Amino acid sequence: ADTSTSIQSISPPQVMPGQSYTVTVRSRRVGVAVLPLGRGSVTVQEIGGGSCVATLTTTGDGSCTLTASALGTRTINASYPGVAGFRASNAPSATVSVVGPELFKNGFE
Repeated sequence: ADTSTSIQSISPPQVMPGQSYTVTVRSRRVGVAVLPLGRGSVTVQEIGGGSCVATLTTTGDGSCTLTASALGTRTINASYPGVAGFRASNAPSATVSVVGPELFKNGFE
């Protein structure tokens, strides 16, 4: 069966280098009915930074924590590798803003 994977949220959306943030993902079976997968895991990666693995619950949701790397707008990818009977799928990319202490103090840009 085909699957659909998405990044539901990144919290907090703005961090300083070295701070942790949580990425919540969702994988669904696509077809006659859109059903939660409830099995397997999703690999989440900050391009140029770290990665983590979100284990899917019975609802098809999962989350994992990354540590912010370099300053700037960082791209986050999530991919479901597939399991028996379910094809792999990649989520549309999302971003997290990694800022220095001056910007963080003054709120959002």
